[in-house]
Amino acid sequence: MSLDEAAPTIRAGFERFGNVRTRVLTVSGQGIPLVLLHGFLDSGATWLELLKISSAHGHAAIAVDLPGYGEADRRPPGPILPELDAFADGIVARHGPVVLMGNSLGAAVALRAAERHPDHVRAVVAVDEPTMTANAIARYVRIPAPLHPEILVRSPSRILRWGVARSMPLALYGRPRYRVPPDITDRWVRTLGNGARLRTVFREVRQLAVETEVVCYRPDLIQCPVLIVHGSRDAIIPVRAGARLHKLLPGSEFHVMRGSGHCPQLDNPQGLYQLVTSFLDRAMPDDDAGAEH
Repeated sequence: MSLDEAAPTIRAGFERFGNVRTRVLTVSGQGIPLVLLHGFLDSGATWLELLKISSAHGHAAIAVDLPGYGEADRRPPGPILPELDAFADGIVARHGPVVLMGNSLGAAVALRAAERHPDHVRAVVAVDEPTMTANAIARYVRIPAPLHPEILVRSPSRILRWGVARSMPLALYGRPRYRVPPDITDRWVRTLGNGARLRTVFREVRQLAVETEVVCYRPDLIQCPVLIVHGSRDAIIPVRAGARLHKLLPGSEFHVMRGSGHCPQLDNPQGLYQLVTSFLDRAMPDDDAGAEH
């Protein structure tokens, strides 16, 4: 589904957080706003269905393009996490108090923001958080050697696009034969369908892996309620990574979404929304954080 075909209640505009101008997708409503942060290489468009559901329940929500992705300004060379941290600080300063909900890389950004802003981040929902994984892929990308096979990045663009389209069902949904909506496939093909872009992606993957090699959280500083969600079919980040995060954060809640892949907001947005609002009703009964349901 394209943004033009989204529910008319979703407003698209641009705001500046810190030094970054970015696209912001907003739905009006009651309660502490739910700020939605996407994952690596994705964009705020990944949250369109959840924004529609939130709007239908009368709950305010905001989705943004993180720096370097979607329609946001490009990131300057250098470490990635500090740039994302500064961006998140700008969001909290502008829209706080907020509930931060992030998928994959966005989950890491949300948790780190909760450390720095205990008075303005009222809760965090971390969906398929990536930094706690210790699988073979994580070990490989952290080695100080060229990450990309030359045969891949030198392949013709049409072959790369074909490979991206074929890999999406497993990568995003955890189902090799899943019929991915054409707009989602097209978005990822545009992002990854040429060798030059793949070189950049491989470089950023390794940089993020190195930056998060040491646990990148201070559990003692995360005082707000935290819900950890992980798709049982996640083919990128194993469920045990979510369990490790749960162990790291005493008092957090951990829920495995059966049948979901790396992006539950795509394959089960209604189930994810219900899970989140139920958590907020329990964790923040006096803050009117949950929507009407």
